[in-house]
Amino acid sequence: MGSITAERRGKTAVLWLDKAPANGISTDMLVELDRHIESLATDGEVKAVVLASKLEKIFSAGADATWFNSLVQEHGAEGFPGEFEKFSNYFREVCWKIHTGHQVYIAAINGHCVAGGLELAAACDLRFAASGVKLGLPELEIFGAIPSGGGGTQYIVRLVGPRKAFELIATAATISSDEGLEIGLVDKVFPKEQLFEETLKFAERITSGRLGAGLAGAKKATLLAGELGLDTRLRLDKEIFTRQVYSEAFIGGVRDFTAQYGKKK
Repeated sequence: MGSITAERRGKTAVLWLDKAPANGISTDMLVELDRHIESLATDGEVKAVVLASKLEKIFSAGADATWFNSLVQEHGAEGFPGEFEKFSNYFREVCWKIHTGHQVYIAAINGHCVAGGLELAAACDLRFAASGVKLGLPELEIFGAIPSGGGGTQYIVRLVGPRKAFELIATAATISSDEGLEIGLVDKVFPKEQLFEETLKFAERITSGRLGAGLAGAKKATLLAGELGLDTRLRLDKEIFTRQVYSEAFIGGVRDFTAQYGKKK
């Protein structure tokens, strides 16, 4: 059984992340997500896509620790960076497809959303969150590397500005969704029991009638036109991140991370 399922609600598609215990992101999960994105991109009836989680308390905790551990076991800690770079390149491609696609992507963040999970959400056009969930980018503290598996530094910068993005990354602190709303990291906050229905209601509104007919153009003229040059910034981001994943700090962080979280229970 796959870790992502698709559902149609009128002109809106819902992609459900359903990979216990934490919706950990691995190459296999990205392959599934990419397949759904490509399929939806050719569906002229779908105007919006909601990315949501079937897990009650977690949207996504980022990289799959068990999968990380399997890579370390197969390739050794010293060989891990090369394998992770391949994963990161693919993660970036998937996030870029979400960000630049003609459909509007909305992340419905029902639970904690950190590390690569927040990068994935940040690549979406809008982020609606449940009240009280935690958001954060702990990679610098854990691995000694910027949160950039999916190009996250640049997606975060575009949302909150360079100084606030630097603060979030440099401190590795978690913040609440309400704090995220204040700084622009999320766009709307709802009580948890209302989040999904309110997200669908919003999607239904923007995909209806003439709004839906002009939605792709509106995204291109506002969200994308204001970011000319993002590809250049992403290339710089990738150069920095690639150097870091080959560092001793990153390799040591991977060892500690997989030792603590990567064993199957």
